[in-house]
Amino acid sequence: MRPDHPVRQLFRFFAVSVLLFIGAVLFLFPEPFTSVLGLLLVFAAVLWVVWSRERIEELEALDELDESDDDSFQFT
Repeated sequence: MRPDHPVRQLFRFFAVSVLLFIGAVLFLFPEPFTSVLGLLLVFAAVLWVVWSRERIEELEALDELDESDDDSFQFT
């Protein structure tokens, strides 16, 4: 399944939302361990979004390259 599929986008939205929420709640606890864990969860959520965007852009670039190759190749 491609990363730009609507089901994967919906899952990614909810998963990142949950990670951000749990990370923000843990960050608000006064213990240093939970604050660091909260920051790590927020960092992981942001990293996941950035990584998935890059994968989608790479796939779009490959699709455009494949389409241009298909147009230039003709049987004679």
